[in-house]
Amino acid sequence: MFYILLILIAQFFSIQTHASLQSFENVKPYLQERVARGYMTGVAFGTSEGQTHHKLIYGDTDYGVSSPSITEETLFEIGSLTKTFTGLLLFILGEEGKCDLDDPVIKHMSIKLPKKDGVDITLRHLLMHTSGLPYFPENLLRFSPFDNPYENYPEAEWIRYLERTELAFTPGTKEQYSNNGSALLGLVLSKIGDDSFENLIKTKILNPLNMANTGFGTGPDSLPIATPHFGDYPVPLWNMGIFKASGGLRSTLSDMMKYVEALMGNMDQKSILGKAIQKCNIEAPWVGKDDFEHTWISHTGATAGSTARMMVDLTHKRGGVILTNNSLEKNTELLYPALIEANAEQNKILEGLVLVQEVALNGDIIRDLSGHWKGDLGEMQVDMENNTLRLIYDADNIPLLIKTGGKVEKFYPKSTHEFFSKATDRTVRYESGKLIFSDGTSFEK
Repeated sequence: MFYILLILIAQFFSIQTHASLQSFENVKPYLQERVARGYMTGVAFGTSEGQTHHKLIYGDTDYGVSSPSITEETLFEIGSLTKTFTGLLLFILGEEGKCDLDDPVIKHMSIKLPKKDGVDITLRHLLMHTSGLPYFPENLLRFSPFDNPYENYPEAEWIRYLERTELAFTPGTKEQYSNNGSALLGLVLSKIGDDSFENLIKTKILNPLNMANTGFGTGPDSLPIATPHFGDYPVPLWNMGIFKASGGLRSTLSDMMKYVEALMGNMDQKSILGKAIQKCNIEAPWVGKDDFEHTWISHTGATAGSTARMMVDLTHKRGGVILTNNSLEKNTELLYPALIEANAEQNKILEGLVLVQEVALNGDIIRDLSGHWKGDLGEMQVDMENNTLRLIYDADNIPLLIKTGGKVEKFYPKSTHEFFSKATDRTVRYESGKLIFSDGTSFEK
């Protein structure tokens, strides 16, 4: 999210005039290595500054099978980048005189939302993640499978959940990221715009920007879809259902670069869309300043098996996007160094993204690790496959699956007793007969 990325920018940013072709070229081998070593199945990566455009596209739509290569017209899940479209739609409807950011939600739809200290939740609170609503409904997995958690969640059940939930704080006083809030904003906007949320996004943003291949479905039959992957395991495309406004869009590199260009102001500034973009670029929570007073748009997106990142330097009018069909969000951190000058600061950032080298395990360690393990959250079976530690979990143990991200986790040895994941930022170490994970959970035989 922007709030994390802004720290990164403030820490490493140095005064620059432009991002050179060399800075883009310096990122290329890092992308190539991540695809070659299985950190990414495929990637579509682009930057823009003035009349200069750069693109890097590697890999395939699926892993280990005969499948189409990634192109700039391959569809990717973009996850929470959808929230920037939802927020922009709010400003568009505001420009049309249909709502104000400080309108309470109850002005536009019949719902008994909770209050705290007598304060109503407003449209601004939903936009800014300051409503106090939880991240997602706690009863989500009662209705949907673990690997597609939003798919079957009923709207009526969700409304009942929202009406009886307790806010974490008085609206407007704190910040707490909330898919509930963004999804509710989408629902309210459909009431304000008197149309489906999907059609409002299409007619007011996608069509004017000629983003013909972006939408909430699979897109034209002619377009290949990048199969999402958790590590090297394919996982389902998420159907976000009633949560579509928080993360349901799918798009291509070609279309997303049109969006980046529009956010930089390369469009009719006097149109309703142009005016809405200008206001959104001032007030939205994904816009902020670094220590040098440079203004950035910055947002990430993730599903179970896709990650994306968009960054726009509004001060210098340059920006870019990276789309991948793998779950490791760190892959997308390569976008930022491509947007700054090729200098010592860029080198420092790239050094922090160097991949860990794997080591070969000996027979004794393999025997010690293989077998049945019991731990804090349940049980697992461990075996070795091609020098890789494979952890297999009980498919019915939902709390454990939420913790691990899937039914099978693979860890790769960086030493005889330390292992890392290519799917998440989790690590595990073998110590005193225990497997101890970076989140503090442990297992023993």
